[in-house]
Amino acid sequence: MPNGAGIKQINEKEYIAGGNHIFLIQNNIILSNPVGPQTIEMAKLYYQVTQKLLKLVNGQINILIDLNNSGKSSSEVRSFWNKVGTQKEYNKIAFFGLHPVARVIASFEIGINGSKNMQFFKTEEQAIEWLQK
Repeated sequence: MPNGAGIKQINEKEYIAGGNHIFLIQNNIILSNPVGPQTIEMAKLYYQVTQKLLKLVNGQINILIDLNNSGKSSSEVRSFWNKVGTQKEYNKIAFFGLHPVARVIASFEIGINGSKNMQFFKTEEQAIEWLQK
């Protein structure tokens, strides 16, 4: 698996899964910093980490995804996350990034999902503000 294999726990709220940094940054916000192209194997590792972090959260979680260093996701990955995103544990998903490719990736994901609980923002601060509403 590219970018490292498996899950490495840094501390109770922080993990590296398949090369992606994932951590609980607030009571109910999980931040993910995906790097490079995202495979189904990496998506499944990420999902395992979110399940671990869910145990630290009361209620639903919000996902914050930094797309600045992310690459393309396969249709299999997009389908996987569309199914996961409808689970009752998930509230909102916010994407952010200044890279032009980030906007294209997010627009594609949001368009396929068609959810009002998914939005794209230029900055992390804007995204967090929306997640907290």
